[in-house]
Amino acid sequence: MQFNCNPVLSWLGPNAVVFQSGHDQIYKHEVTGRTKQGCPIEDNEVRLLPATNTVGVREPVGKPDGTQVAFKYSNRDVPGQASQTGESLYIVAPDGVSQPTKVNLSNITDQQLSSMTLMKWV
Repeated sequence: MQFNCNPVLSWLGPNAVVFQSGHDQIYKHEVTGRTKQGCPIEDNEVRLLPATNTVGVREPVGKPDGTQVAFKYSNRDVPGQASQTGESLYIVAPDGVSQPTKVNLSNITDQQLSSMTLMKWV
């Protein structure tokens, strides 16, 4: 765990991190080293969502094996779009070309999901 590193990162396997940028994008970076404070030194930026995305994303969490990123998807904070009360859970491969896929949460409503915090894959 790193403190005072910016932005908030989620590890994607041992040598990569993912993070939210702005309200509508998730990026993956390779970790090439560490600063004296222990913060990752990052390189090789990859955009995980289409450049045309305008819908809000939150809390990207990388899968420890490096194969997927889970995140919340919501248009409630996007100007000019209809407000909605809940969020949906999506996954995307960290390759920069895959389309996000909605996860069917049969026992959790979108409203319940919006009050939860994504922390790690189990």
